[in-house]
Amino acid sequence: MTVTVLQITDTHIHDQQDVSFKNTRPDFSLQKIIQHVKKNLSNIDYLVVTGDLTHDGTDAACIRLRNLLKQFACPVYVTLGNHDSTDIIQRHLLDVHISMPDKIETNYWQLLFADSHIENQPAGLITDHSLEKLSQQLQQCDKPALLFTHHPPVNINCAWLDKIGMKNGEQVLQQLSIYKNLHALAFGHIHQIWHSQYQHIDILGTPSSCVQFKADSDEFALEDDLPGYRVFHLHDNGEFDSEVIRLRNEHNEP
Repeated sequence: MTVTVLQITDTHIHDQQDVSFKNTRPDFSLQKIIQHVKKNLSNIDYLVVTGDLTHDGTDAACIRLRNLLKQFACPVYVTLGNHDSTDIIQRHLLDVHISMPDKIETNYWQLLFADSHIENQPAGLITDHSLEKLSQQLQQCDKPALLFTHHPPVNINCAWLDKIGMKNGEQVLQQLSIYKNLHALAFGHIHQIWHSQYQHIDILGTPSSCVQFKADSDEFALEDDLPGYRVFHLHDNGEFDSEVIRLRNEHNEP
């Protein structure tokens, strides 16, 4: 039986509904994403939201995001991004429906989650302790694995973003690549699509649910691409396929 995992990332929810982020209303964009998913995907098993959950890290923003995410019937798992506060997320976002696990195991796959955020810093890091835990999980369970985190472990040809990527990304990939059951690493942070390969591991970046950053740009710049999300289909034979779906006319504001 195929397991379907939906990845949404960089929602950047503010404390008030009508606040804009780079001329986009994150609430409106996320609601349109939710509507699009419900209309086009009928069997989501898990939703993973990979960081920058809120933009300003306030209690109100977390509560508003929690109410939006509760429109999904499936379990919701989150990782933290550089805009997020651990304490506030734990107090105001997490509940029985929304959690922040290290690992979820299905019949044929394992989903792994790594916290790459550093409190009050834009760049990221997976700590030695977390990296050791990931290694143990991959060693102790030979099921194929899909790893989610926030920061990219590789440079993405955007000079300004590469400065605030994962500081120890090369170390992370070198250490984890010895495990042949790690099939893919998916992340957010870059607000654009990315796909590369590190040995046998697919490295996958997903566009934001709100604004998009221009690819191959040395300085900060926005792209006209519409918001999107990524869908993984994890098959019983250990193979997977993935696609990015963008909003189209559904994004037009009233």
